[in-house]
Amino acid sequence: EAARAAPVPAPPRTATQSTARAAAAAVSSASTTSATVMITIETNRNQNNNSRQKKWKLHDTSLVTKLKTDYTKYYKSKGCKKVKFYIRNQLITNESQSLRDLGIGNGDMVYAMENGKAYKPM
Repeated sequence: EAARAAPVPAPPRTATQSTARAAAAAVSSASTTSATVMITIETNRNQNNNSRQKKWKLHDTSLVTKLKTDYTKYYKSKGCKKVKFYIRNQLITNESQSLRDLGIGNGDMVYAMENGKAYKPM
């Protein structure tokens, strides 16, 4: 029997200018922006003294509106219609900011005051 010849591998592809530019842009943008990190934050509901707080896993680039939506959805059955968040005794007024921009990191406590209840600075 005749020996079969091994298949000849295809020559390597050369990068086109557009893909080379795209790769260079991706490398440069990746080096200037920091990576998204998953963080766990806790919410204290209406300044209660419960030892177990609700934990939320979010990206540090998530907006406060994401937390607000998830929170009101979770506590809707318990009567939550609207909520305001406080971090370090400060009301979070700009809900279009990311958690990272506000300095909220892994393990931080965010106070959630529902339906117009007053926050008492601690």
